[in-house]
Amino acid sequence: MGAIGIRLLAGSALRAMKGAGASERTLRVYECTGFGELCRRFEARGATEYSPELADVVVRAVWADFKRGAFSSWKWTAVRRGAALLDLFDRTGSVDLPPLPPWIALRLPPTPEQLADPGNLHALVWAAQQRLRELGVSAKTLQHYRYDGFDPIVRAHQEQGLTRYSTAVTAGLVDRSRALLEQEAMRPSVWRNLRKCAAVLDEMTGTGGLQRRLLPRWGLRKPGEAFDAALEGFCVDARRLGWGEGTVRSARSGIRQFLFAVEDSGITTVAGITPGAVSAAVTVVAQRWHGGLSNWLFAVRAFLRHLHDAGAAGRDLSLSVPALAAPRRVVREGFTAEEIRMLLGATAGDSTMQKRDRAIMTLAAQTGLRAGDLARLERTDIDWRASEIRFVQAKTGRPLCLPLGVDSGNAIADYLLNYRTPGDSPSLFVCCTGPNRPLDPRTISAVVSRHMRRCDLVGRVPRRGAHSFRRGLGTRLLEAEVSIDTLRQVLGHTHIDSARPYLSVHEAGLKDCAISLAAAVEAGEPR
Repeated sequence: MGAIGIRLLAGSALRAMKGAGASERTLRVYECTGFGELCRRFEARGATEYSPELADVVVRAVWADFKRGAFSSWKWTAVRRGAALLDLFDRTGSVDLPPLPPWIALRLPPTPEQLADPGNLHALVWAAQQRLRELGVSAKTLQHYRYDGFDPIVRAHQEQGLTRYSTAVTAGLVDRSRALLEQEAMRPSVWRNLRKCAAVLDEMTGTGGLQRRLLPRWGLRKPGEAFDAALEGFCVDARRLGWGEGTVRSARSGIRQFLFAVEDSGITTVAGITPGAVSAAVTVVAQRWHGGLSNWLFAVRAFLRHLHDAGAAGRDLSLSVPALAAPRRVVREGFTAEEIRMLLGATAGDSTMQKRDRAIMTLAAQTGLRAGDLARLERTDIDWRASEIRFVQAKTGRPLCLPLGVDSGNAIADYLLNYRTPGDSPSLFVCCTGPNRPLDPRTISAVVSRHMRRCDLVGRVPRRGAHSFRRGLGTRLLEAEVSIDTLRQVLGHTHIDSARPYLSVHEAGLKDCAISLAAAVEAGEPR
């Protein structure tokens, strides 16, 4: 069908409204203002044929006039309803216009002119929201991002009369919001959403794309350019050598602390690092390192050896790092049987997330699997006929076969058959929002932490989380007088020494190993 003149379309719509029983006053409002203003603005642009795209442009112009005070709210409403009614009548032939939602200019799609401008703020925000949807962000989360993040950023630009995106304006808004958070005048959730949206827009502006990633902590110090490049090169080399992603992240964090200490001594280049500077930096950082000092020293040595092998350092500075560190062991208690019952009780419900969390924690309690292995499990790893789980451990790279308990099997089957969202993902446990994708090990830990808070188990014993299921299983096996070697096999340890820390939480075993001093005292030993 060819295009129709706007005045002809408006006249047909008025006759249809009259036939539908509209009052004379309503007809007069639409004829003079609603349709009339649209027709006049069309003709002022040299257009006589109706176009929904041009009608949208006209409505936006009328909205701008209304915001400037040139139109009353009554006239603006009449023009908006007139445009919506013409669009409905042109598409369907009906004049039964439903109530219109509130007009929010920030929610409107960008115009072709805005899309053609690569730096246009409205087009950038629109594209960022589209990309977030593609990455699997839920509608509810995206709504929070709009209200708490994107809308305040747009308003901050409008207050300065800007239509193009400015990183400086956004950074200033983020800084002011941080101050409000510290004064307890802003909720932490609002602050997180605003900061996330600011990071999204900065990434879209800088790269033209968007990746799903976690934001670093606020105010996180960054090494200098030379040190940062060397650290990134080391991480690439470590991954190439087969280091796990979690190991690389942990090593990167520790090496950063070492580099900060080197920078504080006045050295800003790799070539300027001396053996004395290495020794001084290690001494400074070691004093505030609460645990895992051996792992930290290993990471620093590996980094300095990488600098030598890459030719960035003239000598092997790893020789300046101490080879040994005094061990510091922290007693980590596992979950007791009663605490496990409380955690599983917190998953009671019929939602997909509750069923998934119950299956995860039941399996962790009965098998002692690490968070990384739970995240990597696939549906094919379960042999339902033999009631076994067979998989390759993420930490050791060795295969492990464990019995599948009745409770674990029932919880997993209930989740898979009745609540798991259908999809092609081979992973056993997947995210409950967005596209089917495997859980991250940190998400497994977050699942346990969330239910610990619900059960008021946070803070009673320090340093407990997903690994506490593994600790609890090891303790219960020792209490059942299972040998260390059997414990090593069940938990998938490569060396028998890896199972010895579980003795530290076996209180009864420690008491049995204690030596009485009574005999020595009776023999005349000094008190």
